Amino acid sequence: MKFNMIKNIVLVLFLTLYIAGCSSDSSSPEDLGSLMFTSIKSANLHGFKACYAGKDDFLYLFEQSNNGMSREQAERQITRRISENEAKSTFTKIRMKGIRKGIVWEEAVFQKVVRSRDTIVDEIAITTVNAFFMHDGSTYKIVLKNCVNTNDGWHIFTFDPKLVVVDQEINKTEAPDKQKGIVNRESIK
Repeated sequence: MKFNMIKNIVLVLFLTLYIAGCSSDSSSPEDLGSLMFTSIKSANLHGFKACYAGKDDFLYLFEQSNNGMSREQAERQITRRISENEAKSTFTKIRMKGIRKGIVWEEAVFQKVVRSRDTIVDEIAITTVNAFFMHDGSTYKIVLKNCVNTNDGWHIFTFDPKLVVVDQEINKTEAPDKQKGIVNRESIK
């Protein structure tokens, strides 16, 4: 009896953690950026996929927009946009790009999320979310374009997150005092 109770508790904890890893819980752009970074860092494909818009999110946007497309046409377009293989491929590419840049994802440290000004298209606010993190003295950001707030929270609507070096420690050099020149491809005055 005691064994069954412990087994049930472990099962409930496992299911809770699994469901938490699969749900987007992205009530703000900051939550979305944080979830994307955490998912990439911990190699959590389920969390990564939860950042992306699903069929219901696309239908919500379709209903909010002022386009002349029928619901049937919209559903065909949506089916083409939602691809399990594309999500997995994008996830693998961004992790590998980081590894090629020398990032040990397990050692990366989240810093902050910065959101761009919204662009309004068909009365829908679209924003870019930048998730900043540090690794080995360098600052990077994950750029999430085309993020939209739906009835299910914030989601990214395109499979194109980008990994960008913001400030790389190994390329930093000091310019001699009172000299003009170029350091890290930037003009020094």
